[in-house]
Amino acid sequence: MHIAVLSASLLISFPSFMASPAIAFEGKTWSASKIEKVRKRATIAADKKKWSLAIRYNEQVLAVLRSRAMQDSAPYIQALILGADYYAQAGRVMEADARAAEAYARAEANLPGAHEITRAARAAHYRQLIARQDYSAALALVEEAVAALGVTVDDDYRRHRYLKHLYSLYGLTGQLAREAETIEAFLRLDRQLYGNTAIDHAKVLQNLANSYCLQGKLQEFENLRPKLSGDFVCP
Repeated sequence: MHIAVLSASLLISFPSFMASPAIAFEGKTWSASKIEKVRKRATIAADKKKWSLAIRYNEQVLAVLRSRAMQDSAPYIQALILGADYYAQAGRVMEADARAAEAYARAEANLPGAHEITRAARAAHYRQLIARQDYSAALALVEEAVAALGVTVDDDYRRHRYLKHLYSLYGLTGQLAREAETIEAFLRLDRQLYGNTAIDHAKVLQNLANSYCLQGKLQEFENLRPKLSGDFVCP
């Protein structure tokens, strides 16, 4: 699954989410614009790869939002996502895991499955699961991402990207029939979107052929053989 930190276009403006003009926190008054400034300081620090500073600013934002019981709001969830990335970049794996898992849980409970922040939270959590080689849990996230897609062209491009991860995870978890079905679906969608030929997907086709062999689907393998590069035979 494509992993990306929230872009500037997805960063929600705090004034539109703050019920009151200012928050009293630890003896200081935090206006919506001040929270926005602190968050921007975090992103600037991250751009400069000053991860400890980015973490400190982002944790301030999270603490202020918690003081207003905004843990289920989109701004809080996006701060968790950014925090997961900052911690991961700083090599602080446990904190990154915790932030990503919390972001995903809160997004799943409070935002639509196709919401951009839900997608970003799912992707952040996916990254941590893959790093831990928890492929079964990662697979469930990709299946959820696919299920949340609609029927637009943008959704088809996302589906194309997700299917690549999906068939790999089916293979890693020993679900050979699902792996083959998903590779077939990926190739159909790829031809629809890009018009690619078999030569462009030699490695993908070899994976499909290997899946057929392991399942004992010899006729399917023979039908695929003309598209394979080299003298590929069932092991």
